[in-house]
Amino acid sequence: MIKSAVKYTPGAVVPEAITFGLYDIHYDPNAVSLNGGRVRPLETIIEEVSHTVQFLQIWAGLRQDAYLLNNHGEDSSDYNHAMSVWSNNYSYYAIKAVVKLRAPYDNDVENWAKGNVKSIITGLRQGDRAQICGYDLYPRRK
Repeated sequence: MIKSAVKYTPGAVVPEAITFGLYDIHYDPNAVSLNGGRVRPLETIIEEVSHTVQFLQIWAGLRQDAYLLNNHGEDSSDYNHAMSVWSNNYSYYAIKAVVKLRAPYDNDVENWAKGNVKSIITGLRQGDRAQICGYDLYPRRK
């Protein structure tokens, strides 16, 4: 699923997980363990939940368009419409990153989510905690 989602996007990386909406978070089970382990899978989970927060913010901002509803039966505030707006929003920021000569993945949407991951992981590490829910909070040293 993830590979097919980025297959036709020039310069796209194949992520460990991808969020299309509130109910549509897809992940590579070979890369992301939901059962604990190293810190990286936990960071990926937090990042995708962060994207879900962004999706919910977009969905909350949608308003019903009476013309579309009355004339075409299209609910411009439903989940499917929110997924479309989320996708367009992400594409906008990916293209904006490319215009600034950065990789599509190096965009404001991703940067906010990564900042949220850093903030949450830092908070979890307070109090000399080494693990949470079976995940190591520190990278293993070689």
